[in-house]
Amino acid sequence: MPKNYIMQGNRREQIPLVRFCQLGDCENVQKLLKQGVSPNSVGSFGWTALQEAANEGHSAVVSLLCLQGDCRSDLNYLGSAGETALHKCTVNDDAKTMEVLLSLGSEVEVRNTGGHSALHVATYHDNFEAVRLLLSYNADVILCDRWNQTPLHRAAARGCISVVQLLLDHRSDVFLTHDQGFTPLHLAAAWGSVPTVGLLLAAGSDINALNRNRKTAADVGQSAEASLAIHDVACQAPKLQ
Repeated sequence: MPKNYIMQGNRREQIPLVRFCQLGDCENVQKLLKQGVSPNSVGSFGWTALQEAANEGHSAVVSLLCLQGDCRSDLNYLGSAGETALHKCTVNDDAKTMEVLLSLGSEVEVRNTGGHSALHVATYHDNFEAVRLLLSYNADVILCDRWNQTPLHRAAARGCISVVQLLLDHRSDVFLTHDQGFTPLHLAAAWGSVPTVGLLLAAGSDINALNRNRKTAADVGQSAEASLAIHDVACQAPKLQ
């Protein structure tokens, strides 16, 4: 735990600061900071002032906190929330607040308690602008979570077509498998996302790749119709040389 993270102390001062951050009240936030209230104060539910401000999309408050004292050292703090301020605004596709955090030093590869980077989170929620911003900060497209899923696995499983294409444009690996041996193509097939299957096949995915149960992507299709469509796409999709 960072030394300047305030768990005890004058709770009567800390809780109002966190509340003002949640509300986006820059005037009162600045007033309390000038009075010496720690920018790393924690509220009643265990979220820091920075996490609350980021979650609500108050980028001006985020800037105030990050430029105050040693708050910069807490940019990547997980705390009881289990995720950083960057994770929180990534869920909301809040590129403006994400840009503030990243420009001030938030680390793009920090993982939450589920082993997910901000890019994993953005791809799962189909947050295109967040994905594009994280990639501009060189987010690792082949970083694996605790189940060995890359961001491409998560986007493919959700049928996030535009995000899948963006990840492919940034050299995501279509051949990597997660713990159960599923490629992104397996996941797209299992969830019946035929357009995503087409993108993955066009990027060179192997229709004959087997998971741990010796099943191909067509085998794990959620219906006979989906499997037939996958076979049709497989026959028609161009392969990259």
